[in-house]
Order: sequence, then structure tokens, then C-alpha cells
Amino acid sequence: MSEAKKTKYRGFTPAQAEAHKRYMKDFVEIKVRMKADKRTSVQKHAANMGESTTAFINRAIDETMEHDISSPNTESMIKDTMNVVPEQKPEKRYEPFTQAAAASIDLEELLEDDGGYRSQIAYKFGIDVLNQLLEKARQQKKENSAKPS
Repeated sequence: MSEAKKTKYRGFTPAQAEAHKRYMKDFVEIKVRMKADKRTSVQKHAANMGESTTAFINRAIDETMEHDISSPNTESMIKDTMNVVPEQKPEKRYEPFTQAAAASIDLEELLEDDGGYRSQIAYKFGIDVLNQLLEKARQQKKENSAKPS
């Protein structure tokens, strides 16, 4: 019978434990329930994408939220989501949306944007203004495509 392999690992040192504790204080855990075969499928997909399962799930959440914000008629959904958060920050006071501010917005860029430009506008003027601008941009694009060249 072979002798068991001896290891020098003795667990976290007190310094490592403290560093881990400081790192983990910024995180919360959320339990997600799924069937075992789906978990396996998610894990394989994440591995194929070259990321951990946690990184994949976080990316999927981020991309979905970004998509939802840029979709029309999401204002009430976003407000409902905000009401569920137990510790809300005080409501942000947005800058007034003036004629000058409206003139500075590039509607074409707004439609082509991957989220950064839209986020800036939503942060500065609010989601209501962003949704109105997106609607205006879509309408303008529709009108321009209907015009004969």
C-alpha cells in the first residue's frame, strides 16, 4: 500500500484570511436555482467562452440590463425594479433638459451606441429623457429612410 502524499499546505495564514475577508466584503451572494443539466450546460458554455461560470452569469445580467434600458417602454419596468431595492439611494436630481442640451445630443450616435452614450444621457438627464430621445431618433431614422434618395 502506498503512503499518502504529504502536503505542506496549512490553510490560510491570518494575513491571507484577513485579505480574503476584505476582498469578499464588497460581494453578496445570490442563489440561482436550475436543474443539474442546465447548470452543466451553463458551465460548458462559460468554459467555451473562456470565462468562469460566475463571470458568464454576471456578463449575461449586464448585457440583458443594458439591452432592456435601451428598449422602448422600459421606464415603468426600471422604476418597478428600483422599488424592489431595499436600500435605495436618495433620488438623483437630474440636470434640466434645455434646448441647448437637446441640440448637443447626436441622435444617430444614440441609435448606434452600445450603451455608453445612452448611459451618459440617462445619468445626466434621467431615463425619461433618454427614452424620449430614443423615440425621437427612431422616428427620425424612419422618416429619413422613407425619403427618396
